Amino acid sequence: MSTGAVNGSSKAKAGPTKPINRKLLTLFMALLIITILIAEALVYGFGYPMVKDLINTSLENEVAADASRINRELNSTFYYLNGVADAIEQNEFADDKAIMDYLTGTVARYDMIPTGAYLATEDDVLFYPADPTYVMEEVTQTAWYAQAVGYDNSWFYFYDVPYFDDITGALCATVLRHVHLQDGREGCFTADLMMEKVQQTLDAVQLYKTGGAMMISSQGLLLSYKDDATLCGKTVGDEGVTSPFLTQVAEFVKSEAAVEEAKGTHQVQDIRVNGTKYFMVASPVSGTDWYVVAYAKQGEVLATLQRMVFFLLLGTVTSVIIVILIMTRVLNNVIKKPVTNLTRNIEKISDGDFTVKIEASGDDEIAYMNRAMGEFVAGMRQSLTEIKDVSAGLLDAAQNSKSTANDLNEAAANQSVSMDQVSGNVDNMAISVNEVAENATVLAQTVASVTDREEDMEETMKALAAK
Repeated sequence: MSTGAVNGSSKAKAGPTKPINRKLLTLFMALLIITILIAEALVYGFGYPMVKDLINTSLENEVAADASRINRELNSTFYYLNGVADAIEQNEFADDKAIMDYLTGTVARYDMIPTGAYLATEDDVLFYPADPTYVMEEVTQTAWYAQAVGYDNSWFYFYDVPYFDDITGALCATVLRHVHLQDGREGCFTADLMMEKVQQTLDAVQLYKTGGAMMISSQGLLLSYKDDATLCGKTVGDEGVTSPFLTQVAEFVKSEAAVEEAKGTHQVQDIRVNGTKYFMVASPVSGTDWYVVAYAKQGEVLATLQRMVFFLLLGTVTSVIIVILIMTRVLNNVIKKPVTNLTRNIEKISDGDFTVKIEASGDDEIAYMNRAMGEFVAGMRQSLTEIKDVSAGLLDAAQNSKSTANDLNEAAANQSVSMDQVSGNVDNMAISVNEVAENATVLAQTVASVTDREEDMEETMKALAAK
């Protein structure tokens, strides 16, 4: 089998080659994407709890701040009312008009008590400075008066639960205190804390898109709810107040009230309402059973994290594309072109073409292979030149040998003719020798016959002589 047939067979079996840069690029892309996905999973895995803690802390701080604002407003109002009540007890007033004049100074003094403070005494006199003409019959028979005079200290207490004031029609909470006047009378010092200021404070709270803050009592009485202000003053579960969200809020506040009694701590809870998850946290208002509740949809709260993940993915994809483009260009210049040229040159060399010119630049392995291949081709060129020179010498010697062989052949031919002639002469001589031999044989026979005859003659002569 010839070498050419073997080479042709190996080339036929080799088949089309796959670019090495494409393999490297595919491998690099896979490793890069896997690495980025692992990094993002780690970032999300470690980042989500951190973000969740930040969200919880933010909501807890928000509800604490909202409750603190209300507490400050209440405390400042109580501080003022305590001062007024102490003055009512400690000052001597000339008459009831002087008391009314003094109480008139409390009207619109604070936002929470726009109607000011009022006083009911044991002689059924009501001092109502917001409307001096207002008269209440048998004021000492009211439940709030009875509650106030039942205390034997100088603290303020909330009366019952918030309600709608008969005069102003606004939702309010009545606070009261037992007082003793210098003229010997005792009575009930009272003020109506209007919820409007509190509602405005809480309604202004905006948590993300739809979240906010509201205030509700442990019994489910709505005191502030920006989404539907008409429900304020109503209890969750009553007719018209059956919203699933409010029901969940009321149950949450009840559980928070129990937690407060047990531990005194409040944490953000996950509340599900009709498939929608909420972050919810409550903080109590001091001295009341009211709770400020901060709430926000988890989807809105985590939207920032989701956007961060989205932009991170977008940035990752963009980075991968940019890296792929750069790597494609680099691999083309560093690997594909040099390897393609080297492969092309090797194919030419395998076909017996040693005239290829191999250029090598750089200091990497491919450049080293190009230089080594160039040195191999140069060595092969030199070897082929030497083989050519030797072949030329051998050709001349062969031609000389051919001439000598021709001369020898001609001489041999001439010698063959001479040998043919000698062979003919030898044959003739052999014939002549045969004839001589035959003649000699005949002669010998004749001589033998003569001899025999001579012996016979000799015997005859002897016999004759004897006779």
